[in-house]
Amino acid sequence: MLKVLGKGNKERLIPIGKNVQRLLWRYISRYRPEPAMPKSDLLFLTMDGRPLTKDRIDKIMTYYGRKARLAGVRCSPHTLRHTAAVSFLRNGGDVFSLQRMLGHASLEMTRRYCELADIDVKKAHITASPVDNLTELAGYRRTKNHPARQTSSCLKLD
Repeated sequence: MLKVLGKGNKERLIPIGKNVQRLLWRYISRYRPEPAMPKSDLLFLTMDGRPLTKDRIDKIMTYYGRKARLAGVRCSPHTLRHTAAVSFLRNGGDVFSLQRMLGHASLEMTRRYCELADIDVKKAHITASPVDNLTELAGYRRTKNHPARQTSSCLKLD
């Protein structure tokens, strides 16, 4: 678990996976500068050991967004948070856990992420629907005279 300080100085615990744990441990043990203030428990620091501010993080992300030649996309901490939230839902996460991790007081804000994930599901279904994209799959062949003629004696649906 990672303790995060959010808006209004609200603290919350965020679960992190094995890969993030490994990457954070590498950062702490190899790259993290010594804190300028010895008792600082902040994770991310500037090169001179001071706390990394919101503005500095925004500038860093904007820099790397330009360097990666991202166009038409806002490259910011908020965009990263938004992308992570929608990805969490796409990967089967539940809305109540997401609400807690994002620090939303009500489900109203979290519901917006759900609507975006639902739109993604609809778009994905349009492009990847097994039945709508049925051609040579499962023994079907499309011809001018027979739009969906079965060419095998048995059709197995999974």
